[in-house]
Amino acid sequence: MARRCRPLTLGLASAFVATMMARDARAMGPVDIEAAGTLGVGTDPLTKGGPNPLGLGGGGRAGVAFRGLYAGVALTYYAGESSGKFSYISQDRIADSPASDQVLMVGVEAGYGLRILGFLTVRPQVGLGNFALSYAQPSNSTICGLPCDAILSGKVNNLYLQPGVTVLGSFGLLLVGVDPGVLVLPNITEPFATSATTDTAFTMHVQVGLRF
Repeated sequence: MARRCRPLTLGLASAFVATMMARDARAMGPVDIEAAGTLGVGTDPLTKGGPNPLGLGGGGRAGVAFRGLYAGVALTYYAGESSGKFSYISQDRIADSPASDQVLMVGVEAGYGLRILGFLTVRPQVGLGNFALSYAQPSNSTICGLPCDAILSGKVNNLYLQPGVTVLGSFGLLLVGVDPGVLVLPNITEPFATSATTDTAFTMHVQVGLRF
C-alpha cells in the first residue's frame, strides 16, 4: 500500500511546487494558475492479453494558462486490474495463474482554452510523456521456455501521446471538470510479445482543483 501511495504523494508535491513557481508569472499579465487532483479509468490498451493496466487511477496536474494558452505537468498512477486467468500471446491455452498490471504516467500537457458563458472552459490539449507499465503475468512456455505456471514480473517504458479535451467549470477559486482523451502508445513491446505494436485506449477522468 505504501508503494502505491508514493506516486500520488509525488504528484501532489509536484503540483504544489509548480503552483508556487507559477505565482511569479502573474506579473506578466492575465495569468491563471491551476492545480487539480484527478481520478479516472481507461480501456485496455494491451492487445496481447493480460489484465487491463488502466484500472482505477488517480494523480494530479498543475499548470499555467496565459491568454488561453495552457502548459503544465501531470502525473497519474493506475492501480490496474488483477486476474486469475491470462490468455497467452499464442492464444493456445489459458493459465489459471494470477496476473496484475499497473501503470505510472508522468508527462507534460499543452492546449488552448476557450471561455464559454463566463465560467466554462473548453480546452483541446495534448499530453506527452513516459508510460511505465509494471506487470506480473504467467509466462508463455512456447516463447519463454518456462513452465506454463511460472510468474514473470518486469517493467516496460514507452512514450505516450494523449490528445483530448478538458472541460472545466470555474466557481470562484474552485475548478470542477472532466477530461476525455485517447491514449496512444507508439511502437510499444508488450510483455512477452515478440514484436512492437501501436496500442490505443480511451481514458476519462474527473478533476477537482483550484484556479488562482
